[in-house]
Amino acid sequence: MGLGDIFNMLFPLFLITILLGVVWYFVSKKKFIHNFSKYNSLPIDIVSVKSIMPKKYIAVVRIEDKLLILGISDGSINLLQEKEFDSSYLNNENDDKMRSKFHEILKNSWPSR
Repeated sequence: MGLGDIFNMLFPLFLITILLGVVWYFVSKKKFIHNFSKYNSLPIDIVSVKSIMPKKYIAVVRIEDKLLILGISDGSINLLQEKEFDSSYLNNENDDKMRSKFHEILKNSWPSR
């Protein structure tokens, strides 16, 4: 085995390594991978979640100016009710974060009988 044979084995490996480095450089510089943060501009806040059974929950979620009450189970998410968001749902202690008690939100948004 001579020097030419060793060169014939290592040259393609060296060429592939250089090619992968060039591709990585252009991908990282040009951001060919989409940045999905511009699609996540919709503010979604989970106000409260209450377990009603194992693996079954009722959640209150705020999306922009809507308050959604969702029923969540293993296989599905169901919209139980949709209300306009009212600032009365907020705790007086901390207005910028919604940490109201679950039963108060549910009581205020559910139709009275």
